[in-house]
Amino acid sequence: IDTLSLLAKNKVKGYSTGGCISDVNQSTLVGQLAHQTVSTMHANIAFFSAQSIDSNGEVYDCFEQENYLRKSMMNNADIKVLLCDDKKVGRRSPFHLCNINDIDYVVSNADLESFFNGKYRDKIIKV
Repeated sequence: IDTLSLLAKNKVKGYSTGGCISDVNQSTLVGQLAHQTVSTMHANIAFFSAQSIDSNGEVYDCFEQENYLRKSMMNNADIKVLLCDDKKVGRRSPFHLCNINDIDYVVSNADLESFFNGKYRDKIIKV
């Protein structure tokens, strides 16, 4: 909600998914209404984040309901981009989201080429 307000103040068009405010992450709208809304949208590029990525390329998050929304948007996007800072690398969280093979690019400040021993080289964008 804060983000939508900031976008509006800067005259940037934004859409709300609806739904209810998450009990565990008050900056997120979740639930069936949010899921239905996201499942009807298409994105040329979907940028998303998650809490962790392990050495097998498995991506996880600690918020189960948010993963449902991420998966819906990923299904409806032409290009999927994971944003992953170095604090998320080499960790696991409770709820599996996807494998790095399910996404197109990973943008990170971490040295992921070394972390993955050269695997997934074509997916990694280092910043």
